[in-house]
Amino acid sequence: MRALVLRNVPVLVVLVLGIVAIRTYWTHPLWLKANVHQSVAYGLALFGGGFTLFALLQFAWQRSRDWGTARAEGTVVGYRTGAPEDDSPSSARLHHPVVRFQAADGRHVTFTSALGGDPPPFQVGAPVMVTYRIREPERASIVTPGISWLLPAATLIVGLVLLAALAADLIRH
Repeated sequence: MRALVLRNVPVLVVLVLGIVAIRTYWTHPLWLKANVHQSVAYGLALFGGGFTLFALLQFAWQRSRDWGTARAEGTVVGYRTGAPEDDSPSSARLHHPVVRFQAADGRHVTFTSALGGDPPPFQVGAPVMVTYRIREPERASIVTPGISWLLPAATLIVGLVLLAALAADLIRH
């Protein structure tokens, strides 16, 4: 989660500035000398642009994350309950697959996936696609293309809809 926040600091700043701008307008409308139409247009521009920028940064990060990586087929060999870095009661119920695969250099690597669930997301013995950094196969992860692209795609759609609303509003006035 920390990496996600750090990657998107510029977008978060734009979104916070949008919230501050809208809040400032509602608090001091005469001081800004802006009408409601301008306030809505500024809000749409800031939020639409922020969501679109966030999505594009996520897509770029997804692509850059795959550079210098390899894929291999692994097998779920067991489960680990809970996450080592999280001691919250809710994570104690999650079952994280333990996966074994053969890296490109011939080594057999076993890792615990961060992807967990209750019930377990995979059965023991199930084949899974694994992606890993060639120099660090111990830091592998299970490939989940649908999940990793869902948030950026949804955010991009929301951002483009807001920007389309801004364009329609500007054309109308």
